Amino acid sequence: RTLRSRETGVWSGEAPGLCKDGTGIATEITATARWNEKGEYLGHICVVRDITERKRIDEALRASEARFRSLIEHASSGILVADVDTKRFVYANSEICRMLGYHPDELLALEVSSIHPAAELARVQRAFAATEGIQTLCLRKDGTAFPVEIRPVAMELDGRQCLAGFFTDITERRLLVRRPLRQAPGQTNDGRQTPEQVLGRDCLYGHVMLL
Repeated sequence: RTLRSRETGVWSGEAPGLCKDGTGIATEITATARWNEKGEYLGHICVVRDITERKRIDEALRASEARFRSLIEHASSGILVADVDTKRFVYANSEICRMLGYHPDELLALEVSSIHPAAELARVQRAFAATEGIQTLCLRKDGTAFPVEIRPVAMELDGRQCLAGFFTDITERRLLVRRPLRQAPGQTNDGRQTPEQVLGRDCLYGHVMLL
């Protein structure tokens, strides 16, 4: 009926195809109706494209995206994915929601500038553009700031060019690094550090000497 209609006369869609040797393929068909000078329907011209490979790629992408979502949802790092063009978030895993204090739907209504202090935003954008790791500050929903380490990765999600950020809260790390600068429990009365403190300090900087 669509093809015989003078108002439309065109139909397109996907349909299974069968090769001469019996092999099944996926096809995309565009059919255009033809009429004579009297307006009588003569038939139609069909253009058939073999889209088997495209369908396989689409299915593989959907499967890989499903695996990707499963992996990042249960990751120990907080993960946010932002659209490169709009800078809006398109995915947030449960850990980043816990870290920032937002419900997933709330985060997906925000953009990159919503979770960083204004003074840090330019640095963050430069780091993501270069896909270079950065230590910066993030803002929780309640407005408090805390230090994070972010590792950006370029990726494609649902056909969109995106940047994923892997967030680690480094508050405890900062406190540990600063602790040796202050007198801590276990320090000797003459100001010297105990062996346990020395060992702990050296572990932080990645080297331990055993005597």
